[in-house]
Amino acid sequence: MRNVLNAFGLRNPIVGYCQGFNYIVARMLAAELTEEECFWLMCQIIESLLPLDFYAKMIGLCVD
Repeated sequence: MRNVLNAFGLRNPIVGYCQGFNYIVARMLAAELTEEECFWLMCQIIESLLPLDFYAKMIGLCVD
């Protein structure tokens, strides 16, 4: 889990690590995904599904 979270933080320095990412990665690893698959799935979730203003300046989070 640490490898996935560190790699994700290096790929997305704006996001870095957010509280709760460990629960997401733990569920993916429990579903028997490899670390590499977990990393790419996390990238898709954060980079594709969440809008940039949700995590970059936290405007979207404040609105929600």
